[in-house]
Amino acid sequence: GPSGSGKSTLLAFVAGFLDPVFSATGRALLDGEDITAKPANLRRTAMLFQDPMLFPHMSVGENLLFWQSYLGAGPYVETALQRIGLAHTIDLP
Repeated sequence: GPSGSGKSTLLAFVAGFLDPVFSATGRALLDGEDITAKPANLRRTAMLFQDPMLFPHMSVGENLLFWQSYLGAGPYVETALQRIGLAHTIDLP
């Protein structure tokens, strides 16, 4: 859609980054489950931003581990990096 049509706002709402009462009406459903009032870390969604949200003083692995622990995800950093062929980057800044 054109610029300003609400694409990013919709994605931010579904991901849980906007207050559900930000003047929207209706509900956000994911696989039939109402996730409107769920905190972002409990939704089964993710959002990749155009500008990286990384800590420059941390390695690749440390950045991933930080977000993994923040989101309550399991210990999958090494496995995930291996699966996508990037295991060699885990200690890089």
